[in-house]
Amino acid sequence: MYKEIALEIISLLEPKLSSLSHGGRPLPNSLQVLITLRFLASGIFHRETGDLCGASEATVKQKWQFYEYGHIPGVIGCIDGSHVPIKCPSTPDKATNHDSRIFLNSSLSAQFQRGQHSGLLLGDSGYGQSNFLFTPYINPTTAEQQRYNRAHIRTRGLVKRMFGVWKNRFQCLHNTLSFKQRCCCNVIIATAVLHNYLKQYCCPDPLMEDQDQADVPMGLRQAMTNEDFVQQN
Repeated sequence: MYKEIALEIISLLEPKLSSLSHGGRPLPNSLQVLITLRFLASGIFHRETGDLCGASEATVKQKWQFYEYGHIPGVIGCIDGSHVPIKCPSTPDKATNHDSRIFLNSSLSAQFQRGQHSGLLLGDSGYGQSNFLFTPYINPTTAEQQRYNRAHIRTRGLVKRMFGVWKNRFQCLHNTLSFKQRCCCNVIIATAVLHNYLKQYCCPDPLMEDQDQADVPMGLRQAMTNEDFVQQN
């Protein structure tokens, strides 16, 4: 079911739901409809209710959009690494860090470990599998594992395409940044913030040679610009 159809169903039911007593019904009307739709689709009630009750309405919509796109339930973001060329520093820490190490030392990882986010992240096999970060099977042996890997790859491709759009919008990210390390970080962060700002105001993406994002829902394109769900190195 597309997001627009779900929103239309909510709109149609809103007058009737609003006329009912709210006693004993702490959930917003829209959330009740989403829970019902997910139950009708999956046939499972308790897990769906628990997942949705612990999440904000924005998070519920993100999960819905990710599921509609890649068919993996509970996903709220994808992470990956992307290199930006800089002048080689002379400090001892000049070696490139692994994506997994960067994530483990990030505030995002700490937030998930503290249970601040109700949902899952998807990452490639370079990351470690955890209860909140799902990675693909290295050697899938069953049809179910193969289907999972295909859905995982499709969904995770969103963040790779986002990196392409971001770097194409700011060409300085393709060139070697010849500043001090701190300044290079500031430049990279500034372009990420500007990219998010432009997406929030629906500015068109720059033209890309690979236009395989046409089937990606707009809500997901905007969700994947959120710096909370993007790792960069």
